[in-house]
Amino acid sequence: MLKFFLTIQVCSALIGQCMNPMQLKQPFNSHYECMHAGALNMIELSQNLGSEYVNEKKIIIKFTCTEQNFS
Repeated sequence: MLKFFLTIQVCSALIGQCMNPMQLKQPFNSHYECMHAGALNMIELSQNLGSEYVNEKKIIIKFTCTEQNFS
């Protein structure tokens, strides 16, 4: 059975560095579900960091959905 795993990475465009990628343990049944969760996680994470920090450090949050066999 194919599942999709969400990986999120936070980067600073100001200093050109990224934190280590974080893969969520919860598998998703479709690319759509994974993509939707990634977008929601990006919003929540940016709100938790706060606008001042995001603006000061020029934070970029990116995510990928990786398809894997899961049994």
